[in-house]
Amino acid sequence: MKKILVFVLSLFLMAAFCSCGEEPEQSGYTPTDIQVEKIDGSSNSFAIIYDITTDKEDWSGYPEDARELQTAIDGIKECLSRDDWTETSVVYGYAGEPKLKNLLYSYGYDGSDGNYTSIKFYQYGIYNTTFTVTDELQ
Repeated sequence: MKKILVFVLSLFLMAAFCSCGEEPEQSGYTPTDIQVEKIDGSSNSFAIIYDITTDKEDWSGYPEDARELQTAIDGIKECLSRDDWTETSVVYGYAGEPKLKNLLYSYGYDGSDGNYTSIKFYQYGIYNTTFTVTDELQ
């Protein structure tokens, strides 16, 4: 009986140690920088910089991957919470340096045809699709 008890306890300990080493799955990429530029007298352009690449394996440009969509939503939320956000502000997401060829998504008047409930996704600077958000940004 003692041997069985010791065996079962050792199995539980092994299972506990094995589960400790796993890293939790990343839900989204965190912005490394946000740069703000005046568009005109009443608008701001927010460039959100991410330390990621635009390789197809890392970013498909489509919001089908939950991590990609969450990355955009989290970045937009950070801009919306800033004091320099205005109702006519525009958000652009970039990988690495802010260059059009690395554009990942946009949100706002210029980026979403005047619709502030949708994120327009890009890949290699080419428009791919629009994902409509409802309560995610509240």
